[in-house]
Amino acid sequence: MRTVSINQLGFLRSLKDDRFLWQVCFIAFFLLSLGLGLGGNIVFTIGWGIMAILTLLFAFRGFPNMFSSALYLVLAYLTVFGAVIAFLWVPEHRSINLAVILGFFLEGAGVAFLIVLVGRIWKTRDHMAERGKYVPLGFWTIMVFVFFLSANASLFFWGLWASGQLNNLAGYIIAEAFMAFVIFYVLRVPEMRFGKDIEPLKIPGVTPMTDRFFTKDRKEPLSFKEGTKTCPVCNGSLRTEERICPSCKQEQTFYWCPRSEAFFVECTRCGRLTSYEKKECIFCSQPVKKKVKCKVCDNDFLISEWKLSKQSVKKLDDWD
Repeated sequence: MRTVSINQLGFLRSLKDDRFLWQVCFIAFFLLSLGLGLGGNIVFTIGWGIMAILTLLFAFRGFPNMFSSALYLVLAYLTVFGAVIAFLWVPEHRSINLAVILGFFLEGAGVAFLIVLVGRIWKTRDHMAERGKYVPLGFWTIMVFVFFLSANASLFFWGLWASGQLNNLAGYIIAEAFMAFVIFYVLRVPEMRFGKDIEPLKIPGVTPMTDRFFTKDRKEPLSFKEGTKTCPVCNGSLRTEERICPSCKQEQTFYWCPRSEAFFVECTRCGRLTSYEKKECIFCSQPVKKKVKCKVCDNDFLISEWKLSKQSVKKLDDWD
C-alpha cells in the first residue's frame, strides 16, 4: 500500500488554504464557461452550467471576504444586459424615446451599484488609515469602472450578433476575456489588502447560509461576545476593568488601551470594539453613544459615572 508522507500532507494542506490557487481556478473556469457557453447543443449547455457552478464555488473559496461585495458587479452586469436589450430590441416594438430612456436608466443603475461598491471599500480603507495603514485605491477605482465599460462592450457585441448585425462573436469573446481579468483584479486587491476587515454585506436569510458553508472560518474580530481583548487601533492588549453601575450597583467589564489611552466599547450595530473617544464606529460608522448601557438594569451612564470596583482599583495599584 502506498503511504503519504507528512511533507506531502503539508503540501496538500497548503494548497487547500492557498487563496491564490483558488483565485486562479476561478479565472480559469470563468474562461472555460465562456467557451462552452458559445456551443450550440445540449452537451455544451450542460457543460456551461457545470463550469458556472464551479466558478462560483472557486470564487467563494478564493475571495471569502469580497464575495458578498462581488454581488454589486453581478447587479451592474445585469443592468447593462437590460440596457443592451432596451437599446437594440425595444425600438422594434416601442418608441425610440422610451427605449433610450429605459436604456440610460439601466446604465445609470449599473453605475450606482459600482459607486456603492467603491464607497464600501473606501470606507474600509479609511478605517485602516485610522489605524496607521493607508492603502491607495486610485487605480483599483479606475478598474472598477473599466469593468463597466468592458461589460458594455461585450454585451453590445453579443447583442449585435444575436440580432443578426454581426456574423461572429470575436468582439464579444475578446471583451469578455478582458473583463474576466478585470474582475480578478477588482476582487483580489481588496481581498489581499484588507481581508477580514472588509465589512460583509448582510442579506437577510442569505448571509447566514453563505457564512455557514463558505465563510465558516471567518472570524468577526474584536467583539465582546468572543471575549477578544485586542485593541482595534494598535493591536495591543486591552486592559479589563470592572466598574459598578451607578443605578443597580452591578459590575460590568470595560476595556482600556494603555497605548491608545482610550476606552473601547461595543458598537450597537456591528458588535465590534470601537473607540469610545470617536464620534462613530471605526468599522461601520454607527454613531458611538457616550452613555454606556448597563446590561442588568438597562440604564445609561457616562463612563466617568461608573466607579471602579475594589478589585479593579487593586489591579491598577499593582500595574502602577
